[in-house]
Amino acid sequence: MLSDRNIREQLGTLHENPVATEEEPQRRKKPGVVWLLAVLAVALWAGGVGLIVHLEKTSPQAADAASGQVYRFRDLPHAVYLTAGQEHEAYSALLVPAVMTVVAAIAAAGRKRPEKEFL
Repeated sequence: MLSDRNIREQLGTLHENPVATEEEPQRRKKPGVVWLLAVLAVALWAGGVGLIVHLEKTSPQAADAASGQVYRFRDLPHAVYLTAGQEHEAYSALLVPAVMTVVAAIAAAGRKRPEKEFL
């Protein structure tokens, strides 16, 4: 039967922090904030494209003063006319994802990467 002393010698003390050796590399931190910003940027781009496609399909291709659709919104294949609110939504749907993409890129570039050892 093992004594307490033998068990402590085999297990070591419980309060010591293990030191990473060359055989056991340190764990890398997960880039949670960068991934969150990137996923959010992609989701915003998808939503923006969906809104633009919806507005192109539901808006007239000629100005309609009676309905208030007099603001020209030009996408490459053709132009449609939107109300003031729809025009604001369309440009916001393009501007917000663009800003989020820039923020995600800055966050990714500023993230500290572990140094690689060259042999």
